Amino acid sequence: MNTDSQITYEVKFTNISDFEVSAIADSQDFVEELNESNNAERVAIKLNKRPSLSSVKNITVNETGRIMINLSASDPNEDNLSFSVNLSRFSDNYNIFEWNTTTTESGNYTLSANASDGFLSDTVIFQVIVLDVPEIDADNDGINDSIDKLIGDESSVNSSTITLQIFLDNSRNLSRFFNESRKIKFMDSNFTIAEFDFDFSKQKLNLTKVAIDKQKGSAKGSLFVRGLKMPEGTLKTLYLDKANTTINGICIKEEEISSISEISSNCNLDNEFKVECDGTLQNSFTCAYNSTISKYKVKGLKHSGIIQIDYANTEPSSGSSESSSGSTGSSGGGGGASCISDWQCSEWTECVDGIKNRKCSDASQCTFSSSKPVEVEACALSQNEKNLVNIIKPLDYVDRTIKRLKQGSSSKLAGVTGHAVKLMPKIRNFSDAADIFSVILVLGSLSLAVRSLFLKNI
Repeated sequence: MNTDSQITYEVKFTNISDFEVSAIADSQDFVEELNESNNAERVAIKLNKRPSLSSVKNITVNETGRIMINLSASDPNEDNLSFSVNLSRFSDNYNIFEWNTTTTESGNYTLSANASDGFLSDTVIFQVIVLDVPEIDADNDGINDSIDKLIGDESSVNSSTITLQIFLDNSRNLSRFFNESRKIKFMDSNFTIAEFDFDFSKQKLNLTKVAIDKQKGSAKGSLFVRGLKMPEGTLKTLYLDKANTTINGICIKEEEISSISEISSNCNLDNEFKVECDGTLQNSFTCAYNSTISKYKVKGLKHSGIIQIDYANTEPSSGSSESSSGSTGSSGGGGGASCISDWQCSEWTECVDGIKNRKCSDASQCTFSSSKPVEVEACALSQNEKNLVNIIKPLDYVDRTIKRLKQGSSSKLAGVTGHAVKLMPKIRNFSDAADIFSVILVLGSLSLAVRSLFLKNI
């Protein structure tokens, strides 16, 4: 064997224990050396064995529940071990792992735990089930329903005709806690279809109750929103397609509806308003056309449903209409359909001082006035009614005179006027409190007499 030569042995470590290897050079002492201690070498071979990790039981918790796992393992070589679980939601402290679940983490998890000595390791598989608890967080946005001011997301809104995106202050992240006023936009692809301010410190917005749809294969643009009634003092703006370019008006149904078909063809039912889209204020609404996006912008709404109509304006526009009970212009001259007033009047009041009243309103809610019925009319009293008036008026004067005298006016006769003086022809001047007291006695007696007469005439 030459210098620096090597001899290689192969040892199979299957089912083998620790052992020693001895190597001896010049075992027959062929070479005389001064120091032969380096001719032999003995090496103890210790075999590294795999650690053994104890099994982990399957775990089931409700969302927001706490999971704790205590891993245990043994190692034949008594090596130091490290532990791990293949889910980053767990925090670890050596062999103890904890996970505080949230309302967004419900589901079934198949996990593995591992124990390693740095070279060899052992793994066990276990299951974790986090149960969804709707009463804690119905929309799974990670916010407990007891404080959540925005329930649901874009997918919660019922719509079959709109590719919906919802923005709060230009952000689509709805899984946040809101407690102040925010500007909300509903978008259909890249176009705004609804916008409004919403104060989350006062109200909850539940998107699961909202439905919004527009026209589908219709010759007229339409849009309705359900479940989005605005709080007091707040209005919303809707954007309506101008599907029919030959007409320039809309009908607004200002109440909760389930379908655009609930708007009447003549726009003359309760809470229905005709509005010309000329940008002026009409019935507290404005409608203006934006040619860039081919949509009407309709402001001042609380509920609502909107559909295009053929608005016939047969009289010059006065700029704005301030009342929802406006009246019609009649047909003629300019052509086109006219609005026919349908006047509904209350019963006449009783005749008082020769006057009777009633209230009349136009059920058609036409824009321009036409032939409004009389609401104030003169009337005649019957003889019995005249007698009662003649009794009541002096009685009233007497009562007022007594009150004035009791107040001790510096002018003793200041309160004795009109019928009261005529009823006391013999009484002239009063110089002291005794005179005033006498007048009060006379007027009091007169008042009692008149009242008796009044009761006999009833």
